[in-house]
Amino acid sequence: MRQALEGLAWMLAISASVAMYLGHAPDAQAQPPAGSDTTYTPPPPPPSSSRVTSRMQRTGEERDRVELGAAVPRGDFDFLGTFGYRRFVREGGPFEQSVFLEVGGTGKDHLIEGSLSLYYFFRPLRSYKQEWKLRPIVEIGPGAHVVVQSAEIEGFDDSAFHSQGYLKTHLYFGFELLLSEKFGILARGRASVPEHKPLDYAQAAIFLR
Repeated sequence: MRQALEGLAWMLAISASVAMYLGHAPDAQAQPPAGSDTTYTPPPPPPSSSRVTSRMQRTGEERDRVELGAAVPRGDFDFLGTFGYRRFVREGGPFEQSVFLEVGGTGKDHLIEGSLSLYYFFRPLRSYKQEWKLRPIVEIGPGAHVVVQSAEIEGFDDSAFHSQGYLKTHLYFGFELLLSEKFGILARGRASVPEHKPLDYAQAAIFLR
């Protein structure tokens, strides 16, 4: 009997010890050790591999200009007066691209001729630099032309009119000289294909930007 009571007492003691251990174990796991920092700090972002690039923007003087010139044309006329407006469009690939609208007028004896031309030019970017005062001119591009002629009929108080349209490819070559930020002069020649209608000339002009 005594041995049975002692065995029962040992079993109760072991059971109490196990119960105490299981009761305190979750609290011990839930509480972090003293002095530990449980705040999550994300790693710093990787350094950016993108490069910052800058590009000089064109000022108003460099985007627009008007030209007033005189030319010696190829053909039957001795003189040609021109007035033009040029507008910078964009830089695409290796070229500067621009639109040029030109009005021309000439006359000889009883014949008067006027023309309206629209060009789209490609100018190599490597052919000049913005800071240069003396710049070579090398441009190529298509041009659409409308030419109107008026001829006086001898012996009659009347005139005959004739108009034609042309589409050509032009090459300009020459130079321009900037005398100030807004004023300059240029000299250039023009070659055209096809040559079924002479439209080539040697021209000198002043331009305002």
